[in-house]
Amino acid sequence: MKPNARSSQALNTHWKPLAASQTLSRGQEVEGVGSDKLRVFGLNCTVALIFLRFSFLSELITYLSGRETYVLYIFGPPALIAFLSTGGFRRTFREKGPKYWLWFLVWMWIGLPFSLWKGGSFGLASAYLRTVFIFLLFTVGLTIKWTECRRIIQAIAAAAALNVIVALFFMRSGEERFTFSWSGAIGNSNDFAAHLLLILPFVLFTMLKPGTRWIYRIPLMSIFVVGVFEILRCASRGALIAMVVTIAFLMLRGSMKQRIAIGATGVVLVVLLVGFIPQSTLNRMLSFSKEAGSSQEALESSDIREQLLQDSIKCTFEHPLLGVGLGQFGFYESARTTQAEAGWRQTHNSYTEISSECGLPALAFYLAALIWAFRLLTRIKKQVVGPYSGEIGAAVYVITMGVIAYSVAIFFVNFGYAFEFLVVSALIESMWRAVRDESAKAAPPAAPAPLMSSRV
Repeated sequence: MKPNARSSQALNTHWKPLAASQTLSRGQEVEGVGSDKLRVFGLNCTVALIFLRFSFLSELITYLSGRETYVLYIFGPPALIAFLSTGGFRRTFREKGPKYWLWFLVWMWIGLPFSLWKGGSFGLASAYLRTVFIFLLFTVGLTIKWTECRRIIQAIAAAAALNVIVALFFMRSGEERFTFSWSGAIGNSNDFAAHLLLILPFVLFTMLKPGTRWIYRIPLMSIFVVGVFEILRCASRGALIAMVVTIAFLMLRGSMKQRIAIGATGVVLVVLLVGFIPQSTLNRMLSFSKEAGSSQEALESSDIREQLLQDSIKCTFEHPLLGVGLGQFGFYESARTTQAEAGWRQTHNSYTEISSECGLPALAFYLAALIWAFRLLTRIKKQVVGPYSGEIGAAVYVITMGVIAYSVAIFFVNFGYAFEFLVVSALIESMWRAVRDESAKAAPPAAPAPLMSSRV
């Protein structure tokens, strides 16, 4: 054998196990064609579930028909089978963010035996596992590529658009604010505003990503503007504070082009406030102190919420480790007051809702998941490469906008166990994995170790 041929053979032999080890170290899984088809099928079911969940379409159908449709159960079992059969569990909990959510769930269940009402807490914990936590598994466990992440973003955007359209028909004008004519998870004006603050920016994704034609951007911008109007018409002071904080953050951190766009958005908000929002709604949103012209209902609400905040903080420090039990803050209140409605009261603050009912460790895990999501968004922005970098950059921008607004808005609503942020957190985790793997592929291979020369 010629020397150069022997050297080439030795080099190939040297690199084969090294290449295999690099592939395994990146977490890239070797799946059969059938397995990947099952995973994609499960992902399709997950996308449908996410759209139905964020749009609350099943609740609307139930309201209109008067019958429970159980439409979510059509897509849930197939997604679960695909998740379990294609390595979804390993794929999910190999990442850091899902571990925080898992510990949040575990701590929730650890506290069940010590709840003020064990049966009620157990029912809520079971529902959380079946209807909320399962989305973390499906989203992270069945999504591996950016194009699949994009489908989830588009599903959430479509749900936001449907929310905006439905609100035009089913929101009735009260004396000061809009309220839904049908009850549900977002039937309350404050809850609807917080929900829309998180997902409405997703509508901007298609508009901002490179290559989108103006014929599509105009209707998308129209939906976004109408959605902002509906948020303001809800007269939620928490939502108003969240919007101001978000705009300020983006103005400080954004590029010059982004600052111009945000400034234009601010002008639109001012026009909406001055030109279309009724004076009674403006009075309510700006009623932060007892002054002439302030909304009496808003001031009374503030007093109640301030007292509930103090009570929830006190409850947290009286039961710092495990809380009073999932969903049991109202019973804690009823034991402290003679008011008949105290048993139905909630904290109206998602963070103290978690700390008072599940303990400070549960709040720590929730905050860790929130902080980790922000860190991943920053990492994605810095490391994104490849042909989809423009799209991913647009996605990071709109998701950051939504998460900031949501994290502020839930200071004023009971969304501690809601599904919205958990799903978006799972989406961010999947985006980071796709970007990380793409960056690893694009990185130049390390130089091989020198081979020992041998004489022939």
